[in-house]
Amino acid sequence: MQLRPNFFEYPMKSFVLLTAVLCSSLSLFAQQNYTIQGKLPASYNGGKVFLRPGIGSNKQYQQLDSAIIQNGAFKLKGSTKDPVGLTIDVTVDTTYGMVAATKSFFIAAGDKMQIVIKQAYDPYKEEVNEADVSGSVVNKDYDSYCTLIKPILPCLNGENEAPMLVDENGKADATQFKEQEERKQKCKAQEELLQQQFITAHSNSYVSLYLLSLQAQQQTNISSLQKLYNTLSPTLKQTVLGKEVAKRIAK
Repeated sequence: MQLRPNFFEYPMKSFVLLTAVLCSSLSLFAQQNYTIQGKLPASYNGGKVFLRPGIGSNKQYQQLDSAIIQNGAFKLKGSTKDPVGLTIDVTVDTTYGMVAATKSFFIAAGDKMQIVIKQAYDPYKEEVNEADVSGSVVNKDYDSYCTLIKPILPCLNGENEAPMLVDENGKADATQFKEQEERKQKCKAQEELLQQQFITAHSNSYVSLYLLSLQAQQQTNISSLQKLYNTLSPTLKQTVLGKEVAKRIAK
């Protein structure tokens, strides 16, 4: 008996395969490249720069790209569809991997960013977190937000708090602890208010969407979150993060 091909099976397999390829191609097409070029003092030469996702600390470390610092310069690259928050960590002593400098920022598809760190590396000082960042519109918005919130950062970080008093059993002083917690809550409320002001004034900024996502994670007043979400532009609402925020608010 001669076996004949199943003319219903093969076209279907081909269609599924073609669909998968097309979807993959469309996904890749949606991603656009970005570049990050950095300049640093010569004291960083020989060190490494690591690019990771997220703003600030990141418990689940994921390396997106890395580069060796040569002649006071480095170059990193990547791709994205929507704007994204990233952080660079600069290490000089590669043996212990101690971070000498770090900087968080936002970048969008197609951006050609420049990061300039002016402060020289000093192993006896804390990590450098000041840098001039240019070449990204969305990061200008982030800079504006950082300027807005800067006056309350010492309060948020507890920098002005006196050391906690403890008794002979190592138990914290109840009165002092309560007062510190009350101050902390006031700082958080002030931070939330400033975030809401920024969101209202920057309805087309991805940074506003990012800040709203932080508030949505904390499950604050749902009706207030919905009002803020409604002020965002349709473009922001169609991003991956925009859809995620909508789902959180709807729960």
